[in-house]
Amino acid sequence: MSEAIALQNNEDKKYDILLVSPNSTYDHRIETVSKAYGYSHFKVQTPDEASEEMEKVRVNFIVLDAAPAKDQSEVVGYLQVLRYVFPKTP
Repeated sequence: MSEAIALQNNEDKKYDILLVSPNSTYDHRIETVSKAYGYSHFKVQTPDEASEEMEKVRVNFIVLDAAPAKDQSEVVGYLQVLRYVFPKTP
């Protein structure tokens, strides 16, 4: 799983929330929301890890930390990767 961190794993390869962030600040927030509402969640460091690690995984929601992006075009690139890997995910 390289640097991807499985915070909670489902055998059926479906997660409620995918967190995409190199920053650990959001880990606790997503974990708190997940526990409060019974959601499953998973974290990857970058959108590229999402494409490599999760091509066959279904995700209901994506939380993207775009702060590491250097400019708007990089944010658009992040979104394009995530939209390609998860075309049905809002």
